[in-house]
Amino acid sequence: MRAAKDFGIDLTLTLRRLSLSPTERLQEMMAFERFLEHVRQAGQVSSERTRA
Repeated sequence: MRAAKDFGIDLTLTLRRLSLSPTERLQEMMAFERFLEHVRQAGQVSSERTRA
């Protein structure tokens, strides 16, 4: 970690993730998957409207 910090890498997000429990990490990942699905659906609707 020290080498990464000395190299200029921001470890803020990494440290935050490490502070979460495995269950909390899984919940965040599942929420992100739901978000991605909404983005995919929005993209499909948008492309369908463009073709119409």
